Amino acid sequence: MSDDWIADALAALSASLTPIHPTDTITQAGRKLVRADAIRLLALEDGVRLSDDIEFIHDMRVVTRRMRSVLRLLKPYYHGKQVRHLLKSLRWLARLLGDVRDLDVLLHELHTRDPIGLQHPIIVANLARERAHRDLCDALDSETFHDLADQLTAFALKTKDPLAESAPLPVEVRHVVPVLIHQALSYVRAFDPLLDADTIPGFETLHGLRIAFKQLRYITAYFKDVLGSTADAFITELKAVQDHLGRMNDAVVFAGYLAAYSTENPADGTIADAVVALRAEADMLARTFLPVWQRFNSRAVQRALADALLVLR
Repeated sequence: MSDDWIADALAALSASLTPIHPTDTITQAGRKLVRADAIRLLALEDGVRLSDDIEFIHDMRVVTRRMRSVLRLLKPYYHGKQVRHLLKSLRWLARLLGDVRDLDVLLHELHTRDPIGLQHPIIVANLARERAHRDLCDALDSETFHDLADQLTAFALKTKDPLAESAPLPVEVRHVVPVLIHQALSYVRAFDPLLDADTIPGFETLHGLRIAFKQLRYITAYFKDVLGSTADAFITELKAVQDHLGRMNDAVVFAGYLAAYSTENPADGTIADAVVALRAEADMLARTFLPVWQRFNSRAVQRALADALLVLR
């Protein structure tokens, strides 16, 4: 894709960038969200290709995930065919970005834990990372990515609103967003019967809860600007839970990678020791999750969300 084409797309998207308002229809709001994230996606392309800073890939992966999340969330309000095509293309890009990002995280863990004892796994992971990054760069040069960028731009800039004459149906942001947030919260709260002081939850359960929290954080952050000021405090609490569960998940995934590597290299005692340490760390994080969960469910944290939503009355 030419730099001129990217510059033109960024200019068109940036010129139409406007904030979300409580009286926007949810379809207008969705296009505004995609518009802002499409700008971020295209602006990150050079860094993903050329920079040694791995945060460019992380940031593009996050933007891709955000767009997939908002499109899945708001899909019922749009004509399905266009959204389905966008989701398919974004899933393709997310997989390529994830292949590189997962190896970046793995390499960070390897270097942090024991760069000498884990030298050979580091070499193997570096080679895999180079291949994954080449595949990603090839993808960014492809017609598939060009088509994705075209689709995102067309979707984001479309002005015809199918819900514009829908009153008295509840289609405005102020009507729909509280329902969407409470629905996402209900998926989080549904884990409550599985979490008590007498039982250490399994990793699969906590992984599912981590995904539910991620969706709740996305939807709250999308519409933070139209919520009350306490939305920031609520999002901070969501991040604290995600950080705890994220560290646990990283330890589980890293232990699995090293365990598989150790199977192929059974004589390497350093690897086996690292696996034991990682599994112990994951167990500790699972055991200490209950207070984190109880804090999230406290009256103070839930009141922060309630107060934030009151602004949309």
